[in-house]
Amino acid sequence: MKVALVHDYIKEFGGAERVLRTLADMYPTAPIFTAFRIPGSSCDRAFADRKIIESPWALLIKYGNLYSPLRFLIPLIWGSLDLSEYDLVITSCSSYFARGFRVSPKTKVIAYCHTPPRFLYGYETSIDLQRFWIVRVYAVVVNHFLRIFDFWAAQRVDKWIVNSKNVKKRVWKFYRKDAEVIYPPVEIEKLISRSKGVRKENYFFIVSRLVGAKGLVEAAEVAKHSGFKLKIVGEAVGFSQIESRLRGMGGVALLGRVSDPKLRQLYAKAKGFIALARDEDFGITVVEAMASGTPVIAFNGGGFKESVIDGVTGLFVDGTDKGTLEKAIRKFEKIKWRRADLIKQARKFSRENFEKKFKKIIDKMSVSTAVFYVSSTIFLLFVARWGDRIREKEMMLVVSYVIRGLGFLSYIFIGSALALILIQVLFGLSESLGTPTFGALFAKHIDKKEEVMEFSDWAMVSNLVMALGTILGGFVVSSLGFNFLFVTIAILCFLSAGWIIFTPKGVL
Repeated sequence: MKVALVHDYIKEFGGAERVLRTLADMYPTAPIFTAFRIPGSSCDRAFADRKIIESPWALLIKYGNLYSPLRFLIPLIWGSLDLSEYDLVITSCSSYFARGFRVSPKTKVIAYCHTPPRFLYGYETSIDLQRFWIVRVYAVVVNHFLRIFDFWAAQRVDKWIVNSKNVKKRVWKFYRKDAEVIYPPVEIEKLISRSKGVRKENYFFIVSRLVGAKGLVEAAEVAKHSGFKLKIVGEAVGFSQIESRLRGMGGVALLGRVSDPKLRQLYAKAKGFIALARDEDFGITVVEAMASGTPVIAFNGGGFKESVIDGVTGLFVDGTDKGTLEKAIRKFEKIKWRRADLIKQARKFSRENFEKKFKKIIDKMSVSTAVFYVSSTIFLLFVARWGDRIREKEMMLVVSYVIRGLGFLSYIFIGSALALILIQVLFGLSESLGTPTFGALFAKHIDKKEEVMEFSDWAMVSNLVMALGTILGGFVVSSLGFNFLFVTIAILCFLSAGWIIFTPKGVL
């Protein structure tokens, strides 16, 4: 099976890139397609052993952070990448979409969604450029069309996987797509072994990109006021001014990006970890802290609620103001935290669990696809042997449409993997009856010496209908749901069968 990976862009190395690293290790021969890469960046160095293919637009958007103001080009950027030769495409997608690339009918697309683009749907973003009026005007115009593209591209994904229940709700809300939760992979055992026997030191720790919406400034202000040491690991991103603000405050050690061994050491020695993002998608760093035996002070919201156990592996705070944080730290200091409890909770989010669950989904999709092709091949053997003996071949096409309609109706009642396999057998039977019969009837009526033109005309009409159907299907799902779409397609199949039956034979 030929596999390709897709990622927003290769620039900073954060939680999403750790997931991509795991996927790259799972599929070592898979190239990574991306909007652009920044040579020499932390992420570029992390994937130096992989083949990275940039979009043709990369030279325009990669320098001077132009990828952000030029985001109206996103449909063109992803549409310029042709992945039709691949059997499976796994896209690691978030703020820069990483969807809308070209694939063939045989290609299965799996999206591992860190979050739908936050800037499109009113969520707090790391860089609040909309405080400028000209940016707000630009966003009103551009974001409307990007939301249309985002929804359209979402409908072309065969399977959605998300990093948390928090993001699962967003995917359903904005795309009307059900998703399976697989928590991001964390190197739990390495963190446990490196932290064993390490003596705690008197500092709190944060790992985060140096951007807004992460509570970094609030944590630094409390550290300065209360007199405790605070160490922060992470890089500045884009147009963010957070790094300069933190340096201007003093009392905070900004360590930049550090090596993995150094990071594990910092986790292990910290007496506490602070995570104050108000609506974090998941938050790998709090799990890494717990695996290192370090309890957490986290904002009571977003993905943190799925990983931290209040009073057992950390404390939740309902605000990020100075009074709330100082009170939490005083309470934190009084609790005797148990390393065994921290590690037990962290092990739920191991890399091994991620790989096991991910491969299980791939296997299910592979079996489903294989059943379709095997069943259609077997049925084709009978069609090839007996099809030409049937006088009214149009009736074979009628049966094909009826079976296909029944297949779409069956999707409404699907409740198990076995049911899905049986439906694929139905579609395989429909395909084996319909495709060769339609080809034979089409060839029968084609004008001699115009074969290429008429086949081309048919292909163009077919492609246009498929494109229109994809767009209309997306809007139908958004407003009326998948069951309505399945019933509609089934009715169209039955109407097609009826049209063939009642159309005079001379016309056919």
